[in-house]
Amino acid sequence: MKKILIVEDDPALLETLKTFLETENFEVITADDGEKGLQLALKEKIDLIILDVNLPFLGGFEVCRKVRAKGITTPVIMLSGEKKEELDKASGLDIGADDYLVKPFGTKELLARMKAVLRRSSPKVEETGEYFSRTETLEIPLRALPRGSTFAGRYEIIEELGRGGMGKVYRATDKKIGEDVAIKLLSPAIAGDKQTLERFRNELKFARKIAQRNVCRMFDLNEEEGMPFITMEYVPGDDLKSLLKKTGQLTIKKAISIASQVCEGLAEAHRLGVVHRDLKPQNIMIDKEGNARIMDFGIARSMKMKGITEAGTVFGTPEYMSPEQVEGKEVDQRSDIYSLGVILFAMLTGRVPFKGDTPLTVAIKHKAEKPPEPRKFNPQIPEDLSRVILKCMEKDRETRYQDVGELLIDLGKLEKGMPVSIDLKKEKKPEEGVKKGIEWKNSIAVLPFVDMSMEKNQEYFCDGMTEDIITRLSKFEGLKVISRTSAMRYKKTDKDIREIGQELNVASILEGSIRREKDDIRVNAELINAEDGFHLWADIYHQTLESVFEVQDEVSQAIAEALKVKLTPKTIESLKQGRPENIEAYEYALKGMHLINSKYIVFHREDDFKAAIKMLKKAVECDPNYISAYTGLAWAYQHHYQITGNRRDFAVVIKNCEKAYELDPSLADTNGAIGWVHYLKGEFDKAYQSYQKALEINPNSFGINHLIGQFYRNFGLLHHAIDYVSKNIELDPFYLSSHSLLARCLIYSGKFREAEIKIKEALEIEPGNLWSFQDYSLLYMMLKKTDDAEDYLKRAVKINPGSPGNQFYQALLSGLKGEKKKSSLPQEERDYLFSSRNEGGSD
Repeated sequence: MKKILIVEDDPALLETLKTFLETENFEVITADDGEKGLQLALKEKIDLIILDVNLPFLGGFEVCRKVRAKGITTPVIMLSGEKKEELDKASGLDIGADDYLVKPFGTKELLARMKAVLRRSSPKVEETGEYFSRTETLEIPLRALPRGSTFAGRYEIIEELGRGGMGKVYRATDKKIGEDVAIKLLSPAIAGDKQTLERFRNELKFARKIAQRNVCRMFDLNEEEGMPFITMEYVPGDDLKSLLKKTGQLTIKKAISIASQVCEGLAEAHRLGVVHRDLKPQNIMIDKEGNARIMDFGIARSMKMKGITEAGTVFGTPEYMSPEQVEGKEVDQRSDIYSLGVILFAMLTGRVPFKGDTPLTVAIKHKAEKPPEPRKFNPQIPEDLSRVILKCMEKDRETRYQDVGELLIDLGKLEKGMPVSIDLKKEKKPEEGVKKGIEWKNSIAVLPFVDMSMEKNQEYFCDGMTEDIITRLSKFEGLKVISRTSAMRYKKTDKDIREIGQELNVASILEGSIRREKDDIRVNAELINAEDGFHLWADIYHQTLESVFEVQDEVSQAIAEALKVKLTPKTIESLKQGRPENIEAYEYALKGMHLINSKYIVFHREDDFKAAIKMLKKAVECDPNYISAYTGLAWAYQHHYQITGNRRDFAVVIKNCEKAYELDPSLADTNGAIGWVHYLKGEFDKAYQSYQKALEINPNSFGINHLIGQFYRNFGLLHHAIDYVSKNIELDPFYLSSHSLLARCLIYSGKFREAEIKIKEALEIEPGNLWSFQDYSLLYMMLKKTDDAEDYLKRAVKINPGSPGNQFYQALLSGLKGEKKKSSLPQEERDYLFSSRNEGGSD
């Protein structure tokens, strides 16, 4: 146990600090003047001294100076008055103090400073171990076919034409008929999948029916020595991708000609009910006469190319994917039209409309971002042609060309120099800056239920009732419901209902009380108009503990009726999801979550964490199928990591999230949880899909809007990140992490003034918090004010010297100042900092 000496002449503050630190498992001795403090510092074996500046008999600076003169290196934190902050700080640090605090300060900040100073003065413990196993994929080499060899008894190999993810393509002479053909030798990964091969066979039956001069004929799927291969028509020439690489961009006449020929080929395929699904320049051959030929019909469907799939892979070529493919929806001929629009864009500009660092980034842009005007990259493009391209690329397939025949008519007019009449759907420009608000039909905050039991020992039960009702109400469409995190700030408040309503920006407030004696519960609930204090509804429920869920349902439905919120049968049924089979499991889970949310997250006491885990594990023992017990364990270990930095917690987080999802994959919370698991592992494709599903189930789910905002920020889609994070702040106004994330998004968007407003708001919520100091440092770096950036970074470092975010910003600042040696991080730190496991590291 660490021994702390507090030297402070204010008796009230001295007693407060002593009591608080003793609850944090420190041994505390005290002195109320400088001389007594000096004697104790010289005589006792002390781990840390908390020393006020202004003390009777002997001032704090003198005490510190005498301690250091004796060669004592015990760390010292000075306490200084607000008016003399800078002077005291300079004087204290000059004589050997390790840190300082300005009065008034919070216990949380004090504890953070103490831990940081003690950590610096203690021997460093080296962390070891990998927490995610890395497996190597065994790649089976694809058989090479040498020139002049005979394959499958009839094909004489002439040359290799190319290779890709599906395998190798060869030109060969079919000795039976004396004609050249193309042979696609399928990769071992595909060859080993019997279902895929069977789909190939089925799709080829349809693809072979396409007999049109602009379509490369598909012949057959065969197998040689266990190696499947496809034979198809050989087209001498270059694919369009190679042509564009050589020329950069095509002439307008040439581009229209190729697009028209592709339309001709697609028209026949679509007539037969065949959609290509993977149209791209690589799949369009330009023969020696300049004619376009579409290749690989049927292959995309056989490969189950569904955009961002359940397996977490971006199938297809993301640069040319339609929005519906990205979402994994069923596609029709209009998907091919979208892809052809992108190809036209590329032929005329020499580039694709959307670029990104990863396939997923590009795919998401197809779904979420408006394509740029083609004339921006090539002013020679006629306006009518530009409008044709953009009509092909409408996000909503209902507003695109509905078939290639329509597109072919407009291309024909353009080829003849005739005007084209196109009514493009007008899209709203993304709002600049912060989204000002979301349209809600109604809004409510549920204040913490008051414990009216005789022994006042039911706070955990009251908090659980509050959270459960909030969760139920959040499922009601069009109803804005303030999250538990923000609602709990009003526990034991003496603020007026009107004032709370204004702070939370809600129209109505539910407040109530619970009296519980053993298994008998009495719930009193009142719904109040936040504007005038008028009671909209009130009721009293007297039930047994076994009926607690029915009470929650009745309260929720009564609120919906009072606020004129229409409930569908599906919504009413959803209220029953996730209930435990055992009421004891519910009690244990409530106790565990109360210990985490009201104790551990606030005071960071390890004993509270252990007690919470014990309760949550008991909940699992009572009911192994109780989802909330597993999500509670994941929540607890996630916060334990954030507080202690123990990376071993991740394995436990993952295990419990996966179990919750396995029990019920139809809930918003379990999809959000499994999305977080994928995010932790760096499986961003899967994370995106899970987050999207969670939002579809419950668009107002707390935290998921923040997570998907963070996700978009990581991929540079800042406008979308701002929208989602702003919505999360609407639902959870006091969630500090969202305020910080929004500030960073605004900084990267160049909206520095709005970013500063957000940082100030976060500091009002929690003065002196680490994230806001880091955000200020980043803001000033972007403004090239390195002195100010360094000042705020020093404040952040004092709060938590070991923060990976601090190390990143320090490296960034050093680079900005031209200090090359200091601007790099060790490889291990880089790997961790930029991994998905570190929420703040993706900047």
